[in-house]
Amino acid sequence: MDSDSRVTLLIYLTAKIIFYCQIVIITIGTIGCFCNFITFTSRKLRNNSCSFYFLGATIFDLLTLDIGTMSRFLSNHFGFHLQDQSRAFCEIRLYLVNVSPAMTTCCIVLATMDRYLSTSTKLVYRSFATIKRAK
Repeated sequence: MDSDSRVTLLIYLTAKIIFYCQIVIITIGTIGCFCNFITFTSRKLRNNSCSFYFLGATIFDLLTLDIGTMSRFLSNHFGFHLQDQSRAFCEIRLYLVNVSPAMTTCCIVLATMDRYLSTSTKLVYRSFATIKRAK
């Protein structure tokens, strides 16, 4: 086997690995987001301010995963370029792909602050950790 055929084989194998890994990531990520959504909207957690923040993070993660990753997957592997067909979709996708991960991080930071405030020994701090303030 000469070096050109080895390089060709490696390129082919790399493309296949990337293809199937992206399918697994999109599928498991979407299922995970739906499981999080079901969990954080359950009766017990619905009135918890921290779960409200995690629900927001889940929604932004789902947007990132399904809008950003899915459109890139369709573009790379099937030649389905939604960005080229619709200027509005291109701009919305670009905005969501950049803003959604930042909003996820923001929601997680807010949930962390909420947990800190709710476990504080000072009553004034604990009063800030309510679902009304979270909304």
